[in-house]
Amino acid sequence: MIGEKIKNEWERLPERFPNVELDVFVVMPNHFHTILTIGNSTCRGAPCGYPLRVGASQQTGQPQGIAPTGKTIGDMIEVFKSLTTNEYICGVKSGKFPPFEKRIWQRNYHEHIIRNQQSYEKIHDYITCNPENWGEDKFFVE
Repeated sequence: MIGEKIKNEWERLPERFPNVELDVFVVMPNHFHTILTIGNSTCRGAPCGYPLRVGASQQTGQPQGIAPTGKTIGDMIEVFKSLTTNEYICGVKSGKFPPFEKRIWQRNYHEHIIRNQQSYEKIHDYITCNPENWGEDKFFVE
């Protein structure tokens, strides 16, 4: 139920940040993985001819980088986390979702600039296979 709301909110990200194109993503029971493309082939920070592809996951690490939208990737993730947290809080107040302690999302996220096709394919495959490998995932909880 909340996973669907998170999915829907993520799919709306390009409405808020028009220079962002969503790629593959997966909402797992306690984390999130995605690839998104920022800008076009003239994007700073990416090899010539490639859009800036960023693989982000809700794990650990320090947010970095300014997207060509004038907003940082951190700004985009902050909006996403804020909207989904508010949605969850409304669900708790209406009795649809269980209460939570402290926070829903961890403080930071991990990002990686995808610089070539081989790296893209490896990360893409990891994301698409993540649900079937959930039992072996380091974040697995029953």
